[in-house]
Amino acid sequence: VLRSMFAPYGNVLEVHLLKKSLGSGCGFVTFEKWSSCEAAIAALHGKTQLDGAKMPMVVKFADAKVS
Repeated sequence: VLRSMFAPYGNVLEVHLLKKSLGSGCGFVTFEKWSSCEAAIAALHGKTQLDGAKMPMVVKFADAKVS
């Protein structure tokens, strides 16, 4: 579902899903180009809700790792 949702914004290289519970979880989408990331964020952040989700998706750049 995520791959097809993000594909209109550019070439999707990877999709990783982490499910916490029904209707809740986290996903990571890797695009080939930075501009594709920006387009997906602008189009989907806070505007798209997956079936069974309680709130619209948060679409943003991944948080940097803290070492």
